[in-house]
Amino acid sequence: DFNSGAFLETTDGSFLFGGNNGFNAFDPALIKGNTYVPPIVVTEFSKFNEPFALDEPIFGAEVVNLDYNDFVIGFEFTAMDFTAPEKNRYQYRLEGFDRDWVEAKPGAHQVTYTNLDPGEYRFQVRGSNNDGVWNLDGASVGLAVSPPLWATWWSYLGYLGLGLIGLYQAQKANERRLRRDAEKRYSERLQLYIESLEEATDCVLIADSNKNLMYANNAIEDILGLSPAQSVGRSILSLLFADVADANMARHGLEKDGRWHGEVTSVRDGQTVTTEVTIASVRDNAQNETAYVSIARDVTDRKRTQAELENHRKNLEFLVAERTKPLEREISEN
Repeated sequence: DFNSGAFLETTDGSFLFGGNNGFNAFDPALIKGNTYVPPIVVTEFSKFNEPFALDEPIFGAEVVNLDYNDFVIGFEFTAMDFTAPEKNRYQYRLEGFDRDWVEAKPGAHQVTYTNLDPGEYRFQVRGSNNDGVWNLDGASVGLAVSPPLWATWWSYLGYLGLGLIGLYQAQKANERRLRRDAEKRYSERLQLYIESLEEATDCVLIADSNKNLMYANNAIEDILGLSPAQSVGRSILSLLFADVADANMARHGLEKDGRWHGEVTSVRDGQTVTTEVTIASVRDNAQNETAYVSIARDVTDRKRTQAELENHRKNLEFLVAERTKPLEREISEN
């Protein structure tokens, strides 16, 4: 204990303080600040506000591996200077989470983080002693927060694959729908076309790529003397051409030009029949023959009329010639 007012400043600047047991002397010029740079140590790691033991001490760990559901974690740290530990100061940051250094409250030497996203982080802390001498190197420890199974890169790769498969299936389904719609429209138009063909007086024949008949309208019975049911499946050339030479000529025209047009003569029910035939091949984009279409028309009456007109013309020319001869003789005599 010191007595009140019992002090003295000497000429050399020292101070003397008197007390019950004598006096104390000191020189203020000899008092120096704390220049010790304190080591900074991370002393404890916690989960959900409870200490968590790692495989090695936290201050020696390079990386702490965390699951995605470790929602709450914390660190405790200290500056290894105990002159006046309550005056030690700290700054910390979590790289990948904190933008800047965070100043710890006076006396506080712990921090808690919650709901960290999957990824890699590094916790850093630096501190000072009671006189503000900072250890800027501080201490650090890495954090690796693993994503949940459904958020891993291979899961995303699987999602991408499923998405591509879904898009592919959707595209194929759309293509099938469009094809069905197109086929339906084609069938409807074909049906209308076929109905109109059924009323046609010309014989219409449609054969496959092997020249086997697939369709014949009702006029085939009048033109070729066969019913559609009797004709389907037979060679279109054998139906149109009774003469092998005519069939070969048509086949040559198809191979060379893709079509043939001409007249063929046949005998049916003892009568000579003349048929005008046009046959053409249908080709795809690769120029492969996919079908054959033919139109046959009975021109017997027309040919007969033409023959009769030709006979009338010749008779008329003969009569004119006969009448002209006497006139020519009379003119020559006079």
